Amino acid sequence: TTEEVNDDLVRVVVSVIERCEWSQISNADGISVFRTQLPAALSIGGRALGSAAKFYCVKATGMLDAPPAHVYKYFLDNERVHEFNEFCKQVRDVE
Repeated sequence: TTEEVNDDLVRVVVSVIERCEWSQISNADGISVFRTQLPAALSIGGRALGSAAKFYCVKATGMLDAPPAHVYKYFLDNERVHEFNEFCKQVRDVE
């Protein structure tokens, strides 16, 4: 089911964030960017990464000077994503 796949994806993402060795590649304007390589055998959504493991997994951290409730509104409004992410081609909710 979709819920089972989503649960698996969340589990994998949390595992990657907590267990992988991250190398910091940038730190500017209060934003730190890190990268790591994932193992080819890592299964995401029931499929091993395989050759896709050649790409780096990237994460960024920073502090926002805004109340959490205000920030959360942006996650609910897909129409505004292009104001903040010039590389986003499409956003759609999957239910």
